[in-house]
Amino acid sequence: MDRACAQLEVRDHGPGVPQGQLDQIFEPFVQFDVADQRRTGGAGLGLAIARGIVEAHGGQMGAQPAIGGGCTFTVSLPTAGPRIDRAWW
Repeated sequence: MDRACAQLEVRDHGPGVPQGQLDQIFEPFVQFDVADQRRTGGAGLGLAIARGIVEAHGGQMGAQPAIGGGCTFTVSLPTAGPRIDRAWW
């Protein structure tokens, strides 16, 4: 990003996501745990919705696997919008 940004990191201590499948976790309804081994509910929409909100505000969201399991999710959001020199009406 070219503008000043605020950055937020969230570390997840779950089972983790294989490196080659990181981009898929942001797709709606994607879940990686096997149905008969599931310990939690959910439809696989949370990360897709979160990324959509972040991108709608001009930001970016990504994930990196953590050593030993889990992921680190990073959100970068612009701290200020573009300057408006005149009224829009």
